Formats: sequence, C-alpha cells, structure tokens
Amino acid sequence: MKIKSFRALMPDQDWFTHLLSSGKHSVLRSFLEPQADMTLSKLAKNTQSLDSLITGGQYHSSVLPGIYVYEQENVSGSHFGIWTLTSLQDFRENNILAHEQTLTAHAEQLRLYRENVGLEASPVLLTYQRNQLITRLTESISLHAPDHCFSDSGTKHCIWAVTDKTIQDELIAAFTEVKQVCIADGHHRMEAAAMQVGGQQWISTLYVSSGQLSSSAFHRMLLPDRPISKSSLFSAISPFFQISESAENLPVKPKRPGQLGLYFHRRWYKLELKSCAKDQPDVCLLQEEVLAAYFNMTDPRTDQRMTCWPDNLWDKMIGNAAENAETILFTLAPISPDRLLHLADSGHRLPPKSTYIQPKLPYGLLMHRLETKSLCVY
Repeated sequence: MKIKSFRALMPDQDWFTHLLSSGKHSVLRSFLEPQADMTLSKLAKNTQSLDSLITGGQYHSSVLPGIYVYEQENVSGSHFGIWTLTSLQDFRENNILAHEQTLTAHAEQLRLYRENVGLEASPVLLTYQRNQLITRLTESISLHAPDHCFSDSGTKHCIWAVTDKTIQDELIAAFTEVKQVCIADGHHRMEAAAMQVGGQQWISTLYVSSGQLSSSAFHRMLLPDRPISKSSLFSAISPFFQISESAENLPVKPKRPGQLGLYFHRRWYKLELKSCAKDQPDVCLLQEEVLAAYFNMTDPRTDQRMTCWPDNLWDKMIGNAAENAETILFTLAPISPDRLLHLADSGHRLPPKSTYIQPKLPYGLLMHRLETKSLCVY
C-alpha cells in the first residue's frame, strides 16, 4: 500500500469535547455533510460553513504534515489504527478490496461533493491482516502522551501526530509490505474518490488490523405493503432453510453462519441453512432469494419497507417489532473481520448494511481538505 502524510484539520479540543458531551455533535454534520438533494448552492454553503469554522478558530491546520496514530478506548477495550492518506491507484489496481455493493447514484453525489467542497471529514476504514512491524511502530508511538484527546460519553479518542520524518518513512516502508486490504466502512466514499478525474489522487484512510476490529450483524425488519400468509412465506423460504419453532417463543439471535432467526406474526422461528444453499454468505442468500425474490425489496439502503438494525440496538429492535403484528424480522449472525477479508478476496459483494463495524469515529475528529475548483453561485 502506498501512503503519505498530510496536514490535518484539527478541532479545538475544548470546543469539540463540548460538542460530543452536550449532544450537539449532529449540528456539525448538518453544516458540513453532503445532502441527498445536492445543488451547487448547497455545496457552496458547505464550503462557506467549513471556511467559517476555520476562521472562527474551531478548526486549525496542523503546522507539519503527519501520519496519525489513533486509539479509541471504551468499556469493550481499545482499538488502534493508523490514519493517513492512501493512493487511489491502490484501489484501481485491486489492492483495496470491496466487500459491499455500492449505489452508483450515491457515489456520484459524493463525487460532486468531493470535487466542489473537497472535505474528507471521516476516513475510509481499511482492514488488513496483522503486520508485526506496523504493530511494533504503533505500540512504540503510543508509549508517549497523546497530542489530542477527546471524550464522548464513555468513549475516549486519542491521537498521536507523527511528524518525525524518520518515523514517517518507517511507517511508509512498513505499509509497502501490506499487499492487500479490505474496505471495512466507506465503500461509497472510496468509489466516489476513484470516479473523480484529475485532482488529488489520495484519500483519507484509517488502517485497523482485523484483530483490532469488531463486527456485528445488521438485522432486517420488514413492514410489507401487502398481507403475508404463513403458508406463502414458508413456501418461499423452505427450499433454502429448515424451519423450526423457537422453544418458549424466545428471540433467536444467531451465533454462527448458517443460522438465521425469523419473527413472524409475533412468533419466533429458527432457520437452518440447507446444505444446497451454503455456497454463499447468509446475508446474500437472504437478500437475493427472499427479500428481493419474494418481497421485491431490492435495496436495503433505500427501501422504505425495510429497516436495518445494528446488533447493538437489539433490545430496541425487539421492542419496536412487538408494536406491530405485521412486522417481520430476519436476524443474522455476525460476519467476522477475517471472514470479511476472505469474502472480499474471493470476489463476494455483500448487500448494503450487511455488517456493523467498530470502531466508529466521531464525524470531524480529524479532517482532510482537498484542493477544489471555485464555486460561483448567483
């Protein structure tokens, strides 16, 4: 992988900590994030908002270009990563693998934002097999006091700015030994950057080894627009699954691949994948053979009849489902980070919202600004 240092836009520590702790962090997103109905006027407002945050002192550019070590610490443990710029050529040459399908229209919207506003407020999350040299360098750097720390309701975010050219060169050399990585989060941003003709051919990325990532499932909640009978639904899924009732009607939370749960007419069922259907990931089979083929729900990201619930909101999801007798739930087992690497390497593309990857970073924690063309809006 080809990486390099950059001058980051860093937030004022007191101001950003206040945003996180006061619940006002979403205001920052509303100022800067690309909107679904993007226009030149809205893009210009994004740019003006960014400029005002810089002139107002809420953000400042680092004096020296750096490669950044990032740590996120909470009750579940610590996650370490390397925050840097990565060459888009690595994506074009398939050194950066995707595991999730993208929507062309969404990627095009992000391309327009990148071309006109030029702000990368969140990195693309990349994962790779553990590399001893990168681990050793990361551990050595993190022995010192961090340059920046922010707290967010039980989560601590620390950043070490590596500005020493010798250590930067060691990190750059270490990453040349990493031949292939997988996108864990940020498929559309990577696709959008690769679509841009000309301009800066680098993208903000956070590298986290697969052993440092945690992955949980996204479950599917459906509210069909037509009556669904038990006989009809079970007839549609029985070619692929063995169906049995859950003992005492307990919720089914799958633990391993090949197991799914079904909540239908306020009853829970266990679904066991039949051997004839085990040649593709559970979430792909569910999407293609059940959600698309039977319910005509082709896009989990945009279909209003479907909601994708991350596993960390399990209790809320169960409570929500109980409020409507017509609600249908399909629950899935998590896909491990190592399994994601294997699937990406073998060419599998999962449906959108298939995995919930952590760490999740606060928007605007560390930003990268590209050179852009000037917008003239009258």
